[in-house]
Amino acid sequence: MLRKVTTAASSRTHHPATSTQKRALFQMTADCAKSLRTMPIDRDCRRNVEKIKEKYQINLALEARAMYEEMPYDAAGKPTVETVTMAAAHELSTFLMGATDFLDFYNVTDPRTSLLSAINPVHLQRLTDSFNETFVSLPADDRLRLAAVVQASAFDEMGTPISASERALSRATLGNLPQLDREEVLALADYAHCTTGQFMPINSGLRLWKHHQIPQGRDLVSCVTEKMQSGLDKLVQHQEFIHQGVLYKGVALNNPSGPLRRSFLVPGETITPTPHPTSATSDKGQSYADPPLYPPGASGRDSEVIYLDTPGIRIHLFNNKETVEQKEVLIPSGIEMTCVSPLEVPAGLRERSHRHPVYFLKPVQAGNPSDAGLSFQQWV
Repeated sequence: MLRKVTTAASSRTHHPATSTQKRALFQMTADCAKSLRTMPIDRDCRRNVEKIKEKYQINLALEARAMYEEMPYDAAGKPTVETVTMAAAHELSTFLMGATDFLDFYNVTDPRTSLLSAINPVHLQRLTDSFNETFVSLPADDRLRLAAVVQASAFDEMGTPISASERALSRATLGNLPQLDREEVLALADYAHCTTGQFMPINSGLRLWKHHQIPQGRDLVSCVTEKMQSGLDKLVQHQEFIHQGVLYKGVALNNPSGPLRRSFLVPGETITPTPHPTSATSDKGQSYADPPLYPPGASGRDSEVIYLDTPGIRIHLFNNKETVEQKEVLIPSGIEMTCVSPLEVPAGLRERSHRHPVYFLKPVQAGNPSDAGLSFQQWV
């Protein structure tokens, strides 16, 4: 049974949204989705995204929030037209909020644009400096781990100060195991960076493609995602970058996507496989769930997901130096999960937190990932 959190939202008097409000948000969401779905990815992409953002982003956010605040905080039944529409509106608003920044960093004029062709020179230098600062700050063992997975030529292109022994290890690994090129390093460094925020339009764009049939979401960010994915495919072939076990993730369910997401966080329910990696941590103290000194819900991550016996790829060595110790692990995309009852979980994990709802997920072992769940497109 889902636990209720005492917050301002849960103590508010709730009034059901009117049919007029529901129809208005439904129509606005459908119109915004259509605008994106018919938008070409060309030289006018940045300007066209800005126009769509100006027309829809704030209104979608405000109307979805208003409808959300009129629902009980812990409402988590089967998906409905209202919860699916709120989630779609929130997703579109989130994507538009980050897409213009993404296009400031990457001049995307074609879905086939390469990362190095698209990237803004200032952003390129920012990511290069971030990777190099992390590298020189690492202990010797971690520097050798990176040297084994990154091409010596990539270190040279980025001006990374590697030692003779690190260069020798990089060259010795070449031919035995795949190594990351410069674009793959930059893509991972951007996705893992704590301040560039590019994970937001990347994740939202891929979800718009997969769950709402808006391929422009995928195409707009493909210059980064394709190199990020090829980099992860290489890292998983290096044993020291593989994780298998418990992972922790703070999640925000106190927003318009929350009611739909909570409807699947019920023991026995299957969770829709994500089309992007899921960021988590192997360190239970770094999950981004509410820190001990924060009031419940204050950090925005009002709930926590604990993944049981889950595979992942360690990418913390690509983080900016301030967040390396957060031990970030990416759960690969496309893994089907099921929600587990707390009664099936070891007591030490079950009793970990009393501050916020905690949900337990584990991979489904058999069969291919299904396309479980509901999208806004299925309702229109």
